[in-house]
Amino acid sequence: MGAISTSLRPDTVLVYMNEVKICRWSPNRRFLATEGLNSCTVVAIYSQHAGVLTHIAPRTETATGDENVLDLMQQLVRQYQAGQLSGLFPRSTSIVLAAVYQGAVALPDSVGTIRRLLNGLGLRVVYREYRVREFGQARAEGETTFIMAYRQAGQVPEVYVNDVLQHVKDGEIHGQNDQAQRSGEADEESRGRDGAEESSDEDEDEDEDEEESEGEGEGEGEDDEVGQAEANRLSQTAHRVRARRDQMLQQGYTFNQVVGLLAAPLQQSLGISQQQVIELLRQG
Repeated sequence: MGAISTSLRPDTVLVYMNEVKICRWSPNRRFLATEGLNSCTVVAIYSQHAGVLTHIAPRTETATGDENVLDLMQQLVRQYQAGQLSGLFPRSTSIVLAAVYQGAVALPDSVGTIRRLLNGLGLRVVYREYRVREFGQARAEGETTFIMAYRQAGQVPEVYVNDVLQHVKDGEIHGQNDQAQRSGEADEESRGRDGAEESSDEDEDEDEDEEESEGEGEGEGEDDEVGQAEANRLSQTAHRVRARRDQMLQQGYTFNQVVGLLAAPLQQSLGISQQQVIELLRQG
């Protein structure tokens, strides 16, 4: 893959330690990557349209490990949900890349928290590990990297861990070799709640309904068509928001927690105030 050259490319979105970034795939944005892994945890969510990634340090100067995980995961969830409302994540997969030190997961509590949060979103969760190197220990070229590479429109990106291409299919990852893995390590997948598939199917049905509605408006004035399309978009978004609200409430979130998680992405994508977000979530 050429991890070093990838990080220097103008079409790469590079995520530094304790950052969260989203990348909408295009000819000018083909790579979403992070590097310098040696005890940190990587979390990514991706689809054929976009990816969002965070590089989580074990701790910071101002936050404990638990506080840092929750802060960065909140940012990741907000960016993912904002993209979801914009149609960027209709069917998505999440990946957790955890550090292993002396044969054991280095940060088991943090990894457990991350996986529970991703499961709560109804996402497939793919789990992967890499080995922590001792100070001064030799590293292979490209080691300590995580890269998503967009190759072709309409297809999910390729995933590289420590410069090794991973075969990603139906939420599973199988490395081509064990360069960065523990001996005998087994790949593992956990599926979120069944509501994720149902929610995705609902989104597809809503997209079809929107196309039919726009088709019925042909022949009318241009202003009417634009107004109808905008009304359809807002109606579709409101329906999705309420469906997501219901799903989260069924998963055990309180209404205030739902507001806290959805407020920022809704304000950003719809251009409305927090009070309007609350009113929208109370409807239906």
